[in-house]
Amino acid sequence: VIFEEPRCRGTDLKLRTEAVALLTLAPNICKDKLMQAAGRLRKLGRNQKLEIVGGSDVFSKLRDLSNKGNVVSKLRHSFFNSSNFTATNVLSWVMKNTVESNVVGLSNWADQGIFYASTHKKKPSLCITDETLELGDFYGKSFEKVTITDIVDSSLDFHMNRTGGLEELNDDMNAIVGKIRERVRAYGKDFYLLATGCDEECEREMELEIEREEECEVEMPSMKPSNEKRWN
Repeated sequence: VIFEEPRCRGTDLKLRTEAVALLTLAPNICKDKLMQAAGRLRKLGRNQKLEIVGGSDVFSKLRDLSNKGNVVSKLRHSFFNSSNFTATNVLSWVMKNTVESNVVGLSNWADQGIFYASTHKKKPSLCITDETLELGDFYGKSFEKVTITDIVDSSLDFHMNRTGGLEELNDDMNAIVGKIRERVRAYGKDFYLLATGCDEECEREMELEIEREEECEVEMPSMKPSNEKRWN
């Protein structure tokens, strides 16, 4: 039985009591996908077992985790220096990926919330931002390592300057902005991102380009698949 990623959610197929599953790790897998995949074994820990496998890129990231001064240094453990990984090692690495994924989304969430609050019940023209057309504006700025709070503060200044400032907001919108800033300070103050002055579309293109630069294709020998064995 093969469960690809889309069918790891909501699928309830009765498996043998002594079934053994093989779970494959993607390079940036997060907790939700891992737990959904493992959850296909309804009796995991009660005779059903799970084997975890991954490519060399996955396990190189596991080894490198303890040597990087990244934004989730609190999750680092000395056992990542070992070549013998356990389920605990993998789960800690998956939690690190989950934290980083949430951090990336935090600045976008805050920017969209501030944009809504700054334009609520105002002139429709304020809902349209100036279009960037020059290539220099798109790609001319270098990456900088900045905190999430700094990114959100810059976003707040940008939206307030173009819509009249905080004093132009009503009480409800002021409360929304206050809650956004409070949430960002609580969850993003210790985290850094590489950011530019690009818009979201440009940022995504540059992130994709960086990912492609890091890819290394390895030619694998051809292998003959084994024949499936019937369970009954």
